[in-house]
Amino acid sequence: SEEMGSDRPILQALEAKGSTARVILPSTISSQDRRNAEALVRHGVQVRLMPKATVYIHAKIILGNQWSFLGSQNFSASSLNENREMGVVLAGPATVAARQQFAQDWSAAQPLAAVSDTQRRKRWHRMSHG
Repeated sequence: SEEMGSDRPILQALEAKGSTARVILPSTISSQDRRNAEALVRHGVQVRLMPKATVYIHAKIILGNQWSFLGSQNFSASSLNENREMGVVLAGPATVAARQQFAQDWSAAQPLAAVSDTQRRKRWHRMSHG
């Protein structure tokens, strides 16, 4: 996807380390991004969608054990090499705070499958009831 670039190297690295990835996306993602997210789920990535009523966040964060990276850039070749983007590496209390915020956002977000099922039911209801 535009935000993440090629997923294959990331998925291979996670699998090699035995790590789990969790991703929060806005619920307003495109149909192509939804297919990409569903592919991530098939590869063991946990994906949740943030409801529309909450604030849209363009920033991306990568949380490590000792550090985190917070930035505006998409992880694509054009964004990393051509755009003027900004990112910072955080450590210590800033990483702890970032982990706490991610945990709150994760709790507020809905699993991708649950959102997809709900949207399908709403669509079916509209179609069947005019």
